Amino acid sequence: MKIIFEDFSRRENELIIKISHLTCILKDTNSKRHINLGFSNRFSMLKIARDKMIQIIQARSDNSLDCEEASWLNYYLTLTILI
Repeated sequence: MKIIFEDFSRRENELIIKISHLTCILKDTNSKRHINLGFSNRFSMLKIARDKMIQIIQARSDNSLDCEEASWLNYYLTLTILI
């Protein structure tokens, strides 16, 4: 199974631009810090988890996952849900 995710990069860039515009509008320093740090951390974790899931799935092609790969996928999926 080949998964194509080129559209994600474009959408991620659009989201980052929108967040930076929002940060410019805000007056409160704590709000700016929260958006800059909190959003950046969560966004990075989601991106890393997604990339790792794609690597595992694409490496297996049409073969079934072994127990370790399935466990890692479960871990990364849990990260994306909890965040």
